Amino acid sequence: MPLAADETAQVVGAIDGLPPGTKPSFLLDLESGGPTELATLSGAVSRYAEAAGVAAPVHDTVAAVLG
Repeated sequence: MPLAADETAQVVGAIDGLPPGTKPSFLLDLESGGPTELATLSGAVSRYAEAAGVAAPVHDTVAAVLG
């Protein structure tokens, strides 16, 4: 299914509408010294790729190093 013609404008508009100082959860995790979701997300990509029979070497490495 193709994206809407104005998809980029909608996403940028939503981001521009966030309150000043808004930070993504990944940055908040880094700033607090806590774990990030990167290993979990890359691990999921690796699992889905394996199930589909395709390679995802970058995600495999990230999941192995950070998991």
